[in-house]
This record gives sequence, C-alpha cells and structure tokens, in this order.
Amino acid sequence: MKTFIWSEFGVLDHWSLMDDGTLFIYNDQNQFRKMSPKYGLTIKKIIEKSDALKGYNVQIRTSQNTGQYSILEWFSDLSLSDTEVRIQEDSVTNVEPYSELNKKIEAMKKEIDEQKRLVEHEQEEKEKLSQRLIKASDKAEDYQAKNTELMEKYIQLQNYYNELTRTEQDEVDNVAHELIEMELVGTKKDVQCKGHPVKLFALRLGINREHRGRLNIEIKKHIKSNCYQVLLLDHGNREVQIALGIDRKTLHIRTVFSDIPKFSESLLSICGFNEELIKQSADTYALNDLVAMYQKVKGQTDNSILET
Repeated sequence: MKTFIWSEFGVLDHWSLMDDGTLFIYNDQNQFRKMSPKYGLTIKKIIEKSDALKGYNVQIRTSQNTGQYSILEWFSDLSLSDTEVRIQEDSVTNVEPYSELNKKIEAMKKEIDEQKRLVEHEQEEKEKLSQRLIKASDKAEDYQAKNTELMEKYIQLQNYYNELTRTEQDEVDNVAHELIEMELVGTKKDVQCKGHPVKLFALRLGINREHRGRLNIEIKKHIKSNCYQVLLLDHGNREVQIALGIDRKTLHIRTVFSDIPKFSESLLSICGFNEELIKQSADTYALNDLVAMYQKVKGQTDNSILET
C-alpha cells in the first residue's frame, strides 16, 4: 500500500532544477525541499504545478514507500493548502493532475473575489449611511434647535439623526435628493426669503432684508444635504452658506449659517444673548437690533484675529 505524509510548506516562492535532475522548491522564508531525479518525467508536471502555485500557501507530499524520508528535506508532490488531494492511482506518476489543481485555484480565486465584493459592498453601505447622516444634520437643527455649525463630526451627526422621527428623516432625505436632481450648482436663482430666515439673515449675517421677500443668489457649491455655498447677488456678491428647501417647485431659504466661526458661543460670550432663546422669541427683537448684535460679535472677532 502506498503511504504518504502531507505537510504545510508556506507560501511558494520559486523552484530550481539542478543539472543532475534534482528539483528544489523554495518558500518565501527561503526554506527548501527537494525532489529526487528518479521521478523523471513527473518533475515536468511538478514544475507546471509549481508555476501555478507561486504566491499561494501550499502543502507538500513526502513519500514513505521505500523509506522514512524526512518531510523537512524531501517532497514528491504539492498542492494548494487546506484542500483535499485526489490522486490517480492508476497513473504512472501517481501525483495530483494539473487539471485538478487548476480547478481548486480557480475556485479559490472566485472565493477571494466574492469576499472582496462583500467587503466593497460593506464599505459602500457604510458610505451610504455616512451620507444619510450628513443629510440629516440640517434637519436636525430645524427640529432639535441645538447646533448651527455647518460641518459636524460623524458622531454628532449620528446623534442628531437618531433623534429625528422617521418621518423627519425621510423628509430630509427627500428634500436633499430633489435638490441634487435639480443640478443647482453653477446656476443663478431667484429664491423666496421670508419669515424665520429673514431674522437669521439679520442675526447671523448682519443683513436687514425687511420688506424684501425674494433673494437673488448664484449657487457655487453643494456642501452637504440641502446646504449650499452661494453668492448673494443683491448684497455685493457676498459668499455665504445657506440651507435650501423646495415646496411645489419653489425654492426657498430654510436657514442661514453665520460666516463667524462658533457664532452662537461668541454671541453669548460677547453680547450675553443666547441664540436659541433669540430664535424662539425673535418677534421681540427688531431686525436692526439683531444686525447690531452681529456687528458687535463681528467687530470683536475681527479684532481678536488681528491681535493674534
């Protein structure tokens, strides 16, 4: 009865055929095993298999038919690691056919490709979730009235988004998607600006738009969700960031972001006013009062920058 010992050899690196017909194979650790010249024509088949297995983890066979040959020195066949080796018992060479090996390699490649596809899909899903959280940031401000910073950290966006109802989340997504489909970047638009945004123009940008319900803008860049960087064509092409909404195909300003970093904190520390309280009771403040608040914060912020 023919007996063999199979053992792991690591990653196959290359092979070398000596003048006397001895075949050596080497792994990526520069360890080697050799095959006796007595195998004759079989060596050619082993070389063909070695070429196919280069760069893969392999297992090697050591024959024990005519003696206790060391698995640390000799081999008589090799194959892909962790696979079953089927030998043609009636074959003169008595080694695994190349065709069988090739099937295993192709199957392994398909498995690797599938794993790669799954990883890429998982990454895509994470990116979609990230984009969904970004889109939710502006809506989170409308419903939670907590943060006016344009760029939020991922975890902050996630918290805001989770606090919204499902209906509110869907509304944010739908509005952002509809705006993106309109391909607004690079266009000039006449948008509606009334109510709450008018007060925010005064408080956050120092612009009094009383009795002016329309606003001419040039949309320069899509930042995230329904937020865009625009030029105010009615105000000296001033560049600001706004959040747009759409109702019956009519564009309108939903909210305005200040061009002063950390405006809410600065307003509280410099003027002693809480921005959230002002927004909630804005009817008690004249627009000129709100403009004055902005100008005071702007002046001290600019001075601080100059001093540094």
